[in-house]
Amino acid sequence: MLTGGLRTKGITKTSSESQPLITVVTVVYNAESTLEQTILSVINQTYDNVEYILVDGASTDGTLDIIKKYEDKIDYWISEPDKGIYDAMNKGIDLACGDFLVFLGADDLLFDAYVFQNISNRMVNREAVYYGNVFFREKQVIYGFSFNKLKLCCRNICHQSIFYPKRIYKKLNYNLRFKIYADWEYNIRVWNQCQFIYLAVVVTNFYDCGSSGQGDFEFCRKKKDLIIQNFGKHVYWLYLCLKPFSRYIYFLRDLILSKR
Repeated sequence: MLTGGLRTKGITKTSSESQPLITVVTVVYNAESTLEQTILSVINQTYDNVEYILVDGASTDGTLDIIKKYEDKIDYWISEPDKGIYDAMNKGIDLACGDFLVFLGADDLLFDAYVFQNISNRMVNREAVYYGNVFFREKQVIYGFSFNKLKLCCRNICHQSIFYPKRIYKKLNYNLRFKIYADWEYNIRVWNQCQFIYLAVVVTNFYDCGSSGQGDFEFCRKKKDLIIQNFGKHVYWLYLCLKPFSRYIYFLRDLILSKR
């Protein structure tokens, strides 16, 4: 196991009443072609109370060289084998100290340098989940907008746009049974445990051709039970009625909202 960053030198960050500490976690494996731009999008934020953690799965390319290049700007990094992306994300959860935690993929970018500055002054309730939108750079559309239980049954809130409060992310980890949609299952579990507050802000420039576009057999097999257990049978039956048309309904809705 290899580690580094400011925390290993005794330098830590704390929150204040006016500036919540925002932890950004990037999990990475062999991403030397994209990681540097991801790191720059974080360390160049105008908001200065950001904790940045990178969890590397023992990359074999030049990823570690890039991480070490910015070691004086990274709070903590670790490199060791893992059991997949959600195992690495759970490690990030254990390492985080922020009032809020957001995940940023190793091929994603924060939308601009002012994202955290624009969001932080709205995070008045440090017990709530805050979420915004992402820009799909391949499809060239904005994805997200406000969610309710029914919409969450049909599609997920991108974890690259959602800020979990400490009391939630320190209590709940990702379920490793779900290889692709553990973050979707996580949001369904969390929904009734927190107030979810939508912010009309584009958080991330998102690479929408990654593994999240693949299927997850175990999630599909358990989805009925997840919905009923967390939202009730009435929401599940509404979801079944809406499901055949949901892709078109939400696509058109998002398209209209993105043009406003």
